[in-house]
Amino acid sequence: MTKLNNKRFKLCNKKEIDLLFKEGRSINKFPFKLYWFPRNEDTDLNKIVISISKRSIKRAVDRNKLKRQLKEIYFKNVCFNKLTVKDLNIGIVFYGDQKFRFEVLEEKLIQAIQIMVNKK
Repeated sequence: MTKLNNKRFKLCNKKEIDLLFKEGRSINKFPFKLYWFPRNEDTDLNKIVISISKRSIKRAVDRNKLKRQLKEIYFKNVCFNKLTVKDLNIGIVFYGDQKFRFEVLEEKLIQAIQIMVNKK
């Protein structure tokens, strides 16, 4: 597993997060909703934020596990050049109400990112 908790990949700025969800483009691909918005800085890094509602996944342990899995899928497929997405703020919102196997999550998230790349 790579070092995924690196600060440079996290979207932490409140203004940028608000801008992402208010003015960013979005797609729905069950169980995900992806938001994206071009970054102001000229770098090749994407910054991501992952959101999982307490209503959909009740236990914090399960939400944290799902967040770790989604980070791993994202970094494995986007940051290691299987999918080319550059210079974006990306929001991944999980709105499913059940747990999925890792392979199913990976397949669905890759499909959603590919749709995002094609719409960009």
